[in-house]
Amino acid sequence: MKKLYSLGLILRFCIGVFVVSLLVGMESRADVIIAPGETSPPLQAEDCSYSSGGPLGDCLGGCFTGCDAGNNTAEATLDVSNYTAGKKFVATTVYTDFIVKADSSNAGNEVDGTISYDIEWAGGWTLYGVFTGFNDVKSTMTISLYDLSATGRVVRSATLHSMTTDGFIGIDIIDVGFGLDNGSTVNSMSANLIRGHTYRLGLTIRCEGKSASNANVILDYQTSGWGLWWNDLKVSVGIDLEEEIEKLWKALETHTHIYLTGRGEGHNNTEAQTSPAIIMDDSVLADKELDWLPDDELKSKSLPLKK
Repeated sequence: MKKLYSLGLILRFCIGVFVVSLLVGMESRADVIIAPGETSPPLQAEDCSYSSGGPLGDCLGGCFTGCDAGNNTAEATLDVSNYTAGKKFVATTVYTDFIVKADSSNAGNEVDGTISYDIEWAGGWTLYGVFTGFNDVKSTMTISLYDLSATGRVVRSATLHSMTTDGFIGIDIIDVGFGLDNGSTVNSMSANLIRGHTYRLGLTIRCEGKSASNANVILDYQTSGWGLWWNDLKVSVGIDLEEEIEKLWKALETHTHIYLTGRGEGHNNTEAQTSPAIIMDDSVLADKELDWLPDDELKSKSLPLKK
């Protein structure tokens, strides 16, 4: 039993790696460049990727993948009545790319990012006969962020919706059944982004299942305008703290001031030489040198008024 379980984990891992490779292996066509402190306009899908299969090979019969990039929509259909052994899956991802702006001086700096999204899904489940088993048929909607500049690694991923046959009606199916699965979510996802890197946002619908005795199940997220789509998708990039600190240091280093010496009106007032600001880093001072500095309490006191 343990060997079979381990084999299942290995197969699932290999399938997952294949799906990610298929998605991130496509050439980026990112034309959206987001600078720190800015929010992108609503992003539009650029293209789609498709994957299917299972432990016994590709999902050929009863499987459909498709999308409409112009409407930011992914579509999929899985009919488990067309095969009798092994699990199968079909998945469609609609995606868009963006770049975090950088130049030679700040490339590689890390910044905070926020992906805000408004997503909907709709589909139909058709079930015939006596259904046996647990989680034998399942549909899942996810949003994922990939770093294309780092071999396509997954930065963040969130499951938006997951539906199983047991969760669909709460009891075993004993008769013909049909139902709608639709909903929406408005939410956000945080992520650490690297300046100069290209990222891919993918919205995926995945249907999986295995045939069961005396049961036919069709998961349809493809016809009648159904599917999975985003209405509004934006990326906000936080400020680059390293860059801001560097700007402040440069401003202080180049700052000069002018002061006059003399005894007032009628005397020879002379202009003293300008001098740059003195920047002191207390982390490099010895304890004895720190003792020379005035206490915070003393520094906060006002100068005495002249009597």
